[in-house]
Amino acid sequence: MRQNVKTVSPMSNEGRNQYVVKHITEAVLKLMKNQNINEISISQICEDAGVGRASFYRNFESKEDVIRKYLAKLLKEWRTEFEDRGDPSYFSESLLKHYYKYRDVYLMIYQQELSELIYETIRWAAKIEEAQNNVE
Repeated sequence: MRQNVKTVSPMSNEGRNQYVVKHITEAVLKLMKNQNINEISISQICEDAGVGRASFYRNFESKEDVIRKYLAKLLKEWRTEFEDRGDPSYFSESLLKHYYKYRDVYLMIYQQELSELIYETIRWAAKIEEAQNNVE
């Protein structure tokens, strides 16, 4: 059967995958509020998310990868908002507003000693290559 708007199930493969990613991410963030990420098991995440382990590993390599992809999603949203404004002088202000908006998430990640993931996503958002030095 050919898929079109009328025949595509709301839970198509893409829909199911988005559901899985969303629920795994929410489960990791919820569990991190009360536990160190090193103490959280993949089984615990999958149970909280209501998904199977295979679904976890189909979408993520590790617990840290869940956080990395979530941060990339947040910063992708910020970058879109910044670029839509069309004002390069708004870069710093918009980035600081973004971090303020999601301060609870960033603080939790920092407290989990995962600040390297924040650093990676800042470099990605600012399009800074690893080879560039600090002056650049």
